[in-house]
Amino acid sequence: MKISKIQPPPDLRSVVYEFWHTVVPNSSSAIESYKIFADGAPGIIFQHNNGNSNLYRDTVPLPITFMYGQKSASPCTNFIHGQSSIFGVSFQPATVKQLFSINSYELTDSLVDMNIFFSKTFTERLLEATSVQHLVELFSQEIYQKLLRAKKEHIIQDSVHRIRNCESNIDSALLAQQYCLSRRQFQRKFKEEVGVSPESYFRIVKFQKSLQLLKNGQYNRLSDIAYKLGYADHSHFNREFKLFSSFSPKEFLELQLPKNTYETDKIEDIGPLRIMKH
Repeated sequence: MKISKIQPPPDLRSVVYEFWHTVVPNSSSAIESYKIFADGAPGIIFQHNNGNSNLYRDTVPLPITFMYGQKSASPCTNFIHGQSSIFGVSFQPATVKQLFSINSYELTDSLVDMNIFFSKTFTERLLEATSVQHLVELFSQEIYQKLLRAKKEHIIQDSVHRIRNCESNIDSALLAQQYCLSRRQFQRKFKEEVGVSPESYFRIVKFQKSLQLLKNGQYNRLSDIAYKLGYADHSHFNREFKLFSSFSPKEFLELQLPKNTYETDKIEDIGPLRIMKH
Protein backbone atom coordinates (compact mmCIF):
# COMPACT_ATOMS: atom_id res chain seq x y z
CA MET A 1 0.00 0.00 0.00
CA LYS A 2 1.88 3.06 -1.26
CA ILE A 3 0.85 6.32 0.39
CA SER A 4 1.17 9.71 -1.29
CA LYS A 5 1.43 12.74 0.97
CA ILE A 6 0.25 16.24 0.10
CA GLN A 7 1.21 19.33 2.07
CA PRO A 8 -1.72 21.60 3.03
CA PRO A 9 -1.90 25.22 1.84
CA PRO A 10 0.08 27.61 4.10
CA ASP A 11 -3.07 29.10 5.66
CA LEU A 12 -4.15 25.65 6.91
CA ARG A 13 -0.87 24.43 8.37
CA SER A 14 -1.79 25.53 11.88
CA VAL A 15 -4.57 22.92 11.89
CA VAL A 16 -3.71 20.38 9.14
CA TYR A 17 -0.48 18.37 9.33
CA GLU A 18 -0.92 16.80 5.91
CA PHE A 19 -3.30 15.21 3.41
CA TRP A 20 -2.60 11.69 2.17
CA HIS A 21 -3.96 9.25 -0.36
CA THR A 22 -3.61 5.60 -1.23
CA VAL A 23 -5.25 2.95 -3.36
CA VAL A 24 -5.47 -0.49 -1.82
CA PRO A 25 -5.15 -2.88 -4.77
CA ASN A 26 -6.91 -6.17 -5.28
CA SER A 27 -4.94 -8.96 -3.67
CA SER A 28 -5.03 -12.70 -3.43
CA SER A 29 -6.52 -12.29 0.05
CA ALA A 30 -10.14 -11.18 0.09
CA ILE A 31 -9.65 -9.21 3.31
CA GLU A 32 -6.64 -7.16 4.47
CA SER A 33 -6.30 -6.14 8.12
CA TYR A 34 -4.47 -3.07 9.46
CA LYS A 35 -3.64 -2.19 13.04
CA ILE A 36 -4.17 1.47 13.89
CA PHE A 37 -1.73 2.84 16.47
CA ALA A 38 -2.08 5.89 18.71
CA ASP A 39 -0.27 8.71 16.92
CA GLY A 40 -1.26 11.72 19.02
CA ALA A 41 -3.67 13.38 16.60
CA PRO A 42 -7.20 13.20 15.16
CA GLY A 43 -8.07 13.04 11.48
CA ILE A 44 -10.58 12.39 8.72
CA ILE A 45 -10.90 9.40 6.40
CA PHE A 46 -12.74 9.35 3.08
CA GLN A 47 -12.82 5.81 1.66
CA HIS A 48 -14.88 3.93 -0.86
CA ASN A 49 -15.04 1.42 -3.68
CA ASN A 50 -17.42 2.62 -6.40
CA GLY A 51 -19.28 4.76 -3.88
CA ASN A 52 -19.64 2.10 -1.20
CA SER A 53 -17.83 1.78 2.11
CA ASN A 54 -15.08 -0.81 1.93
CA LEU A 55 -13.59 -0.33 5.40
CA TYR A 56 -14.80 -2.36 8.37
CA ARG A 57 -14.32 -2.39 12.14
CA ASP A 58 -15.02 -6.01 13.08
CA THR A 59 -17.92 -6.82 10.72
CA VAL A 60 -19.47 -3.33 10.75
CA PRO A 61 -18.89 -1.10 7.69
CA LEU A 62 -17.56 2.33 8.61
CA PRO A 63 -19.01 5.56 7.15
CA ILE A 64 -17.63 6.58 3.78
CA THR A 65 -16.37 9.80 5.39
CA PHE A 66 -15.64 9.89 9.11
CA MET A 67 -13.59 11.74 11.68
CA TYR A 68 -11.63 9.84 14.30
CA GLY A 69 -10.30 11.12 17.59
CA GLN A 70 -7.23 10.36 19.64
CA LYS A 71 -6.39 6.77 20.44
CA SER A 72 -5.57 6.61 24.12
CA ALA A 73 -3.88 3.21 24.31
CA SER A 74 -4.14 -0.18 22.59
CA PRO A 75 -4.56 -0.38 18.81
CA CYS A 76 -7.73 -1.24 16.96
CA THR A 77 -7.92 -3.24 13.74
CA ASN A 78 -9.61 -2.15 10.51
CA PHE A 79 -10.41 -4.52 7.66
CA ILE A 80 -10.45 -3.65 3.96
CA HIS A 81 -12.45 -5.81 1.57
CA GLY A 82 -10.66 -5.70 -1.78
CA GLN A 83 -9.73 -2.62 -3.78
CA SER A 84 -10.35 0.75 -2.13
CA SER A 85 -9.48 4.40 -2.54
CA ILE A 86 -8.57 6.07 0.75
CA PHE A 87 -7.97 9.79 1.31
CA GLY A 88 -7.00 11.16 4.71
CA VAL A 89 -6.66 14.44 6.55
CA SER A 90 -4.14 14.31 9.39
CA PHE A 91 -4.87 17.16 11.79
CA GLN A 92 -2.57 18.88 14.23
CA PRO A 93 -3.19 17.56 17.77
CA ALA A 94 -5.24 20.47 19.21
CA THR A 95 -7.69 20.91 16.34
CA VAL A 96 -11.06 19.26 17.00
CA LYS A 97 -12.46 21.77 19.49
CA GLN A 98 -11.02 24.70 17.57
CA LEU A 99 -12.65 23.73 14.26
CA PHE A 100 -15.69 21.72 15.25
CA SER A 101 -16.71 23.26 18.60
CA ILE A 102 -16.83 20.03 20.59
CA ASN A 103 -14.55 18.84 23.37
CA SER A 104 -11.92 16.62 21.80
CA TYR A 105 -12.28 13.92 24.46
CA GLU A 106 -15.78 13.20 23.11
CA LEU A 107 -14.05 11.60 20.11
CA THR A 108 -11.25 9.83 21.98
CA ASP A 109 -11.11 6.14 20.99
CA SER A 110 -14.08 6.59 18.66
CA LEU A 111 -15.16 7.91 15.28
CA VAL A 112 -18.21 9.74 13.91
CA ASP A 113 -19.81 10.21 10.51
CA MET A 114 -18.62 13.50 8.97
CA ASN A 115 -22.21 14.41 8.14
CA ILE A 116 -22.37 15.62 11.74
CA PHE A 117 -19.84 18.36 11.00
CA PHE A 118 -20.19 19.02 7.26
CA SER A 119 -23.24 19.29 5.04
CA LYS A 120 -24.86 16.05 3.92
CA THR A 121 -23.91 16.91 0.34
CA PHE A 122 -20.19 17.07 1.18
CA THR A 123 -19.61 13.32 0.80
CA GLU A 124 -21.52 13.43 -2.50
CA ARG A 125 -19.14 16.13 -3.75
CA LEU A 126 -16.16 14.06 -2.62
CA LEU A 127 -17.46 11.05 -4.54
CA GLU A 128 -17.74 13.24 -7.66
CA ALA A 129 -14.14 14.48 -7.35
CA THR A 130 -12.09 13.75 -10.46
CA SER A 131 -8.61 13.69 -8.89
CA VAL A 132 -6.70 13.64 -5.62
CA GLN A 133 -5.98 17.35 -6.05
CA HIS A 134 -9.71 17.95 -6.36
CA LEU A 135 -10.19 16.18 -3.00
CA VAL A 136 -7.49 18.37 -1.46
CA GLU A 137 -9.28 21.47 -2.72
CA LEU A 138 -12.68 20.36 -1.43
CA PHE A 139 -11.37 19.57 2.05
CA SER A 140 -9.24 22.73 2.12
CA GLN A 141 -12.23 24.92 1.31
CA GLU A 142 -14.39 23.37 4.02
CA ILE A 143 -11.68 23.42 6.68
CA TYR A 144 -10.67 26.99 5.83
CA GLN A 145 -14.24 28.21 6.31
CA LYS A 146 -14.30 26.60 9.75
CA LEU A 147 -10.89 28.04 10.58
CA LEU A 148 -12.14 31.57 9.83
CA ARG A 149 -14.75 31.16 12.59
CA ALA A 150 -12.48 29.26 14.99
CA LYS A 151 -11.27 30.50 18.35
CA LYS A 152 -7.55 29.88 18.66
CA GLU A 153 -6.13 28.32 21.83
CA HIS A 154 -2.48 29.33 21.89
CA ILE A 155 -1.77 27.93 25.36
CA ILE A 156 -2.58 24.35 24.44
CA GLN A 157 -0.93 24.57 21.01
CA ASP A 158 2.23 25.81 22.71
CA SER A 159 2.08 23.10 25.38
CA VAL A 160 1.70 20.40 22.70
CA HIS A 161 4.84 21.73 21.04
CA ARG A 162 6.70 21.69 24.37
CA ILE A 163 5.63 18.10 25.12
CA ARG A 164 6.61 16.87 21.67
CA ASN A 165 10.07 18.37 22.12
CA CYS A 166 10.53 17.31 25.74
CA GLU A 167 13.56 15.08 26.33
CA SER A 168 12.61 14.06 29.89
CA ASN A 169 9.41 13.21 31.73
CA ILE A 170 6.95 16.08 31.97
CA ASP A 171 5.48 17.57 35.12
CA SER A 172 2.09 19.03 34.22
CA ALA A 173 2.15 21.17 37.39
CA LEU A 174 5.33 22.89 36.24
CA LEU A 175 3.98 23.15 32.70
CA ALA A 176 0.77 24.73 34.02
CA GLN A 177 2.80 27.35 35.89
CA GLN A 178 4.25 28.50 32.56
CA TYR A 179 0.73 29.62 31.63
CA CYS A 180 -0.32 30.91 35.06
CA LEU A 181 -2.84 28.09 35.47
CA SER A 182 -3.39 25.58 38.23
CA ARG A 183 -2.50 21.99 37.37
CA ARG A 184 -6.17 21.04 37.39
CA GLN A 185 -7.15 23.93 35.08
CA PHE A 186 -4.36 23.07 32.67
CA GLN A 187 -5.21 19.35 32.60
CA ARG A 188 -8.89 20.14 31.95
CA LYS A 189 -8.13 22.58 29.12
CA PHE A 190 -5.60 20.20 27.60
CA LYS A 191 -8.04 17.27 27.57
CA GLU A 192 -10.77 19.45 26.06
CA GLU A 193 -8.47 20.56 23.24
CA VAL A 194 -6.34 17.45 22.63
CA GLY A 195 -8.61 14.62 23.79
CA VAL A 196 -6.34 13.05 26.41
CA SER A 197 -4.53 14.32 29.51
CA PRO A 198 -1.06 15.87 29.08
CA GLU A 199 0.42 12.82 30.82
CA SER A 200 -1.33 10.43 28.40
CA TYR A 201 -0.32 12.55 25.43
CA PHE A 202 3.31 12.45 26.54
CA ARG A 203 3.15 8.64 26.76
CA ILE A 204 1.82 8.54 23.18
CA VAL A 205 4.62 10.86 22.04
CA LYS A 206 7.23 8.60 23.66
CA PHE A 207 5.68 5.55 22.01
CA GLN A 208 5.80 7.29 18.64
CA LYS A 209 9.44 8.25 19.19
CA SER A 210 10.26 4.63 20.02
CA LEU A 211 8.62 3.54 16.76
CA GLN A 212 10.77 6.01 14.84
CA LEU A 213 13.93 4.74 16.56
CA LEU A 214 13.01 1.14 15.80
CA LYS A 215 12.11 1.98 12.20
CA ASN A 216 15.38 3.80 11.61
CA GLY A 217 17.56 1.30 13.49
CA GLN A 218 18.83 4.02 15.84
CA TYR A 219 19.94 1.73 18.69
CA ASN A 220 22.46 -0.97 19.53
CA ARG A 221 20.27 -2.70 22.10
CA LEU A 222 16.57 -2.25 22.84
CA SER A 223 17.48 -0.99 26.29
CA ASP A 224 19.17 1.98 24.53
CA ILE A 225 15.73 3.15 23.43
CA ALA A 226 14.34 2.82 26.95
CA TYR A 227 17.23 4.91 28.28
CA LYS A 228 17.10 7.54 25.54
CA LEU A 229 13.36 8.15 25.99
CA GLY A 230 13.44 8.29 29.77
CA TYR A 231 11.58 5.11 30.65
CA ALA A 232 12.21 3.94 34.22
CA ASP A 233 13.77 0.73 32.93
CA HIS A 234 13.61 -1.75 30.07
CA SER A 235 10.63 -3.56 31.63
CA HIS A 236 8.68 -0.30 31.76
CA PHE A 237 9.48 0.35 28.10
CA ASN A 238 8.29 -3.16 27.19
CA ARG A 239 5.00 -2.70 29.05
CA GLU A 240 4.30 0.69 27.49
CA PHE A 241 5.18 -0.46 23.99
CA LYS A 242 2.96 -3.52 24.31
CA LEU A 243 0.09 -1.40 25.63
CA PHE A 244 0.18 0.85 22.55
CA SER A 245 1.05 -1.73 19.90
CA SER A 246 -0.04 -5.13 21.34
CA PHE A 247 3.53 -6.36 20.68
CA SER A 248 6.69 -6.26 22.75
CA PRO A 249 9.50 -4.32 21.02
CA LYS A 250 11.23 -7.63 20.24
CA GLU A 251 8.06 -9.15 18.77
CA PHE A 252 7.52 -5.99 16.75
CA LEU A 253 11.02 -6.18 15.28
CA GLU A 254 10.60 -9.83 14.40
CA LEU A 255 7.54 -8.88 12.36
CA GLN A 256 9.07 -5.80 10.77
CA LEU A 257 12.72 -6.68 10.26
CA PRO A 258 13.06 -10.13 8.70
CA LYS A 259 16.74 -10.81 7.89
CA ASN A 260 17.61 -7.33 9.26
CA THR A 261 15.90 -5.64 6.33
CA TYR A 262 13.19 -3.07 6.99
CA GLU A 263 10.16 -3.67 4.77
CA THR A 264 8.51 -0.34 4.15
CA ASP A 265 5.18 -1.87 3.23
CA LYS A 266 4.75 -3.21 6.78
CA ILE A 267 4.39 0.15 8.56
CA GLU A 268 2.73 3.06 6.81
CA ASP A 269 4.22 6.44 7.70
CA ILE A 270 1.38 8.98 7.81
CA GLY A 271 2.71 11.91 9.80
CA PRO A 272 3.55 10.01 12.96
CA LEU A 273 3.55 6.23 12.40
CA ARG A 274 -0.06 5.12 12.52
CA ILE A 275 -0.86 2.06 10.40
CA MET A 276 0.69 -1.40 10.50
CA LYS A 277 -0.34 -4.03 7.99
CA HIS A 278 -1.06 -7.17 9.94
